[in-house]
Amino acid sequence: MLNLTRASATGVREVCLTVDGERCLQYVPEHAQFTVSDAVASGIGTSVSETISDKPAVLLPETPLAEWTYQGVSFSVGTSLCIERERTGLSTASCYGLGKLADVTAAPETRTIHLRWELHESSWLVDMIARSVGAIASAIGPTRPKTLHFETETDFSTARESLERVVDGLHGDDGSSAHQV
Repeated sequence: MLNLTRASATGVREVCLTVDGERCLQYVPEHAQFTVSDAVASGIGTSVSETISDKPAVLLPETPLAEWTYQGVSFSVGTSLCIERERTGLSTASCYGLGKLADVTAAPETRTIHLRWELHESSWLVDMIARSVGAIASAIGPTRPKTLHFETETDFSTARESLERVVDGLHGDDGSSAHQV
């Protein structure tokens, strides 16, 4: 069990706080993410984990679960997958929330991890607009990565374990489990 001093929950749509069976607080996070602090109330991380145990959600620490560098590009996995590049003295970073990560397929022989991101069902008009916006975004900046590469077995194993825990927490075997990572 992780000793949580600060952590974020990803994939949570609603939080209710009850005392003696009475609802004291209901919180619907705008971005499906909120912060929990054990410093405020000891054991709240465990309580949140137990509460979301039957939901497609996962409680993640704010500190990265995995960090590595591949060909001069820095990567980290925490509540988001972040990629930082240095070009001509400028640093650019892109982060992608893990709430849309649908599947992780590891290829140990090549030290690569293939990522599949969720696509929401929508109408043909929404799909057309999304593809148009996606094409424009791709032209001006990075898109969600589909493959991650690793220089060392240790980095590969740590990232694979972290990403698999996130996917398992969000989707589980039956799409309804949550885990504290």
